Amino acid sequence: MTTSLLSDPLPPNHNPLIGMLHKDTLTNVRDSLFTLQELTGTPQGMMLSERSTTGLHFLMMCILDALQFEIEYRE
Repeated sequence: MTTSLLSDPLPPNHNPLIGMLHKDTLTNVRDSLFTLQELTGTPQGMMLSERSTTGLHFLMMCILDALQFEIEYRE
């Protein structure tokens, strides 16, 4: 049973930024972008470790996927 859970594709709304309503998702995306701006807009933010860079990548992918969900799947 565990194997099927790991091998089945995730539903399109499997993203922590996707809210119940379109407005909720956009608010979450906006807040995430503000966080990215603060992280990369300071001198300390420019010195990201490898782990931080990976986390930054995943956050950006969540943002893109949430916006893609709103464009393609939300009715």
